[in-house]
Amino acid sequence: MIGVRWSIFVGLLILTMTACLSSSESRKNTPSGGADGASPQTSVEVKILCPEGTRLNVFPRVCVTRGGFALGPFPLELQEACRQQAPQDSATCVQKQDWPFELLMSLVALYKNGCPPGTSPEASGVCIGADSLYGPFTLQQVMACRSGVSLTQQTQCDEIVWPPDFLKFVKNNGGSAGASQLSSGPPASDTKTLPSEKSARPEVERKKETETSSENVVANKDDKKPSAAAPASSAQEETKVPTFCVYSWDEKPGTADFTTIDRRSRSAGRMQSYLVDRNEQDTLLGNKDFQGLDVCARARFLKGCFHRVIFGENTPAAQTFRTWSLGRVRPLEAHMAFVMAQTRLGLWHDECWKGRCKGVGFSRVELPRTNSGRIIPDGDVLWRAITHNIVSNLRFGLRSIAAKAALGPADLYQLARLSRTPAFKAEEFARDVDKYYRQLNACQLD
Repeated sequence: MIGVRWSIFVGLLILTMTACLSSSESRKNTPSGGADGASPQTSVEVKILCPEGTRLNVFPRVCVTRGGFALGPFPLELQEACRQQAPQDSATCVQKQDWPFELLMSLVALYKNGCPPGTSPEASGVCIGADSLYGPFTLQQVMACRSGVSLTQQTQCDEIVWPPDFLKFVKNNGGSAGASQLSSGPPASDTKTLPSEKSARPEVERKKETETSSENVVANKDDKKPSAAAPASSAQEETKVPTFCVYSWDEKPGTADFTTIDRRSRSAGRMQSYLVDRNEQDTLLGNKDFQGLDVCARARFLKGCFHRVIFGENTPAAQTFRTWSLGRVRPLEAHMAFVMAQTRLGLWHDECWKGRCKGVGFSRVELPRTNSGRIIPDGDVLWRAITHNIVSNLRFGLRSIAAKAALGPADLYQLARLSRTPAFKAEEFARDVDKYYRQLNACQLD
């Protein structure tokens, strides 16, 4: 019996060695030069790993969620630089491990050789800090790590940041491609572009997707389907990180960061025939990452949108609302409380029936007015901005709030009460706004 077992073992060993030799020779004979194969070289694929549900951004090298968050943690020196350059986001800089991608990109000029302040580049592309190694890491590095540590430590190999004693798994296991990606700097076309998973698909399938993405917007019955797609471009293989509140509609028509679907027109049987800049899954309403956040996380995510409309602009509405808020409330949280009562900070879509809605867009605008006070009629193209765009919608919503603030209500409860009719709805709305204001203050957004 022992002899039989030994024979089986030897046979399996010979088969394994033969397979390994065959695989090795196959790699050696793979030509990397011209068609004649005069300069055969070993082809090594370098795959950088990001957690499930995220994608790699090449420069800076970071994993980004579909919701537009760059995964941390980040070095202390970069946190301090963030706090100094963006004091309005100081809480995010020093407390949050994940940052809005726009915030990280505002600091990219501080990077040297592809690495953030407080770190230095390693040959494989990893950034070495005083007490941490900053990835993400390649498949080869993760495999070397898993084979070199105990079972209880192997979960650390899957993290984006490693302890310093894991440096031995970084060297000679990452390949040179990682370093070349870092040193190449941001892509010339768009620093926010991510490598797409589509690049590995057959050319026929990519062509079919390109032709589909260039169709005009139509009124779809299934909300899960995109109601609009960006015009076809030469960079179809690249997927851009969704951005929010970067542009208003008048700055960049077609910016649909709240939703691509015009439910108001759809409920009236009218087709939506204009193009927008993204698919529904990349909007606030369609973004699964955002939908899963709690109140405080949603407030932090949207804080920059409100700050821009209230403090970043000197419109008559912004000035009136800031003046009324002095000594009464914190204006940013107060405006947020209104939107929280109306759409739970962007969780609810419009409720419409035969062309009539309970308010439209992010803050449920009902009777939008221009700066001069003119009510916008139903057929005006400005309804597109109110429907699809967050910043534009907030501007129109703030005008309505500021008009009531100009009447001199004593507090936020009275201001919210003036903003609703009839009386029984006004009381309920005012209680909600007051409750949400206290809740948002407890989030400590500063």
